[in-house]
Amino acid sequence: MVVRQRKDGRWIVYYRIPEGKKGVVNEYFGRGPEGKLKALQRDSELGLKTRRPSKTGPKGPTFFNLSVLYMKYRGFKSRPLEQLKIRLTAIILPRIGHKRAVLLSDDDMDGYVAFRRRTVKDNSIARELTIKAILSTGASSAGRR
Repeated sequence: MVVRQRKDGRWIVYYRIPEGKKGVVNEYFGRGPEGKLKALQRDSELGLKTRRPSKTGPKGPTFFNLSVLYMKYRGFKSRPLEQLKIRLTAIILPRIGHKRAVLLSDDDMDGYVAFRRRTVKDNSIARELTIKAILSTGASSAGRR
């Protein structure tokens, strides 16, 4: 529901008719401060604003969920799968496993690389960047749905 002042100075309240009926109801309340006061009173009487659903953040799987699906459906042999599990559970998932995959940004990846550079060499970091493979697999499987 919206309370607005038209170009000609009249105050109006308009809203959709509830329960699936088509159309919009326009209620006019005159000009000036008295019209505005009447429109605001009508707005509070209807109380439609309180029924709006709350907006939530982006939905989608966490990085942890994507990594589980990646390991399940990728078809690894036993030794590489074990190495991937160790790498994920010990290093990667504690850093970014809780984040929604759609919210992972370049800054998150840069932060991860900077964190790992304190203790290991670049070759180890490159090996750990299965993160990109997990994300691309999740994106390509989402596109197939």
